[in-house]
Amino acid sequence: MASDERSFGYLLRRYRLAALLTQEQLAERAHLSHRTISDLEGGAKHSPRRDTVLLLADALERSGDWSPRSPDRWTPKRYVRSRQPTSRR
Repeated sequence: MASDERSFGYLLRRYRLAALLTQEQLAERAHLSHRTISDLEGGAKHSPRRDTVLLLADALERSGDWSPRSPDRWTPKRYVRSRQPTSRR
């Protein structure tokens, strides 16, 4: 498990446990696989996709910004890898 208290995986696990959900239950509510939740919490995935973070935030019934100085606020934006639009010709 990701042990750094600032890591996405640590925070995800913290909020999942606070919501009294198992990984399986969160996966079902977020329309994600159990493996995705497990990989995120375990640190195998460090930069989740934006849509994944938004699904998780919605499933955990939290929104807004999160800051390490304010752990009561959940911020998906900080952990979402940026995606540059690609031009197609």
